[in-house]
Amino acid sequence: MAPNKDLEQRIVQFLGERNLANLATIEGRRPNVSAVEFVNDGLALFFVSIPGTQKVINLAEANLP
Repeated sequence: MAPNKDLEQRIVQFLGERNLANLATIEGRRPNVSAVEFVNDGLALFFVSIPGTQKVINLAEANLP
């Protein structure tokens, strides 16, 4: 098995054994860390948050692709 594929499988297995994470964003020049529950589909992570929370505002302002 290719090294990248092996690593991907190990990460997916790791994620599948957990459902809590710390999400770090930036508020101005200061870090903001929030605990989130997540689900994953492969390497994609999904979480739900209340609109207007600081993490949602920070993510919206980050202009991520």
